[in-house]
Amino acid sequence: MADDRRRLDDLLLMRATEGLDRESAAELARLLAERPTGDARGYERAAAAVCLAVLGRGSSLPRGVRARIDANMSRLKRDLR
Repeated sequence: MADDRRRLDDLLLMRATEGLDRESAAELARLLAERPTGDARGYERAAAAVCLAVLGRGSSLPRGVRARIDANMSRLKRDLR
């Protein structure tokens, strides 16, 4: 069980920082179904916060990165309502 939790954390972190291949995404979905977590997107929000803190809001980001951050922030705002 502890190994599953550790693997779940590893996969959530990888999803937030580098993305997952199809096999890892399927494994993550299976683990989340078996062990629901209250905040499966927490690592993504933390990675975005660190990125913004390091780069600063005025820094130029690649268009795709900025679009993903904006989309994630929009979803987060909706979820928090």
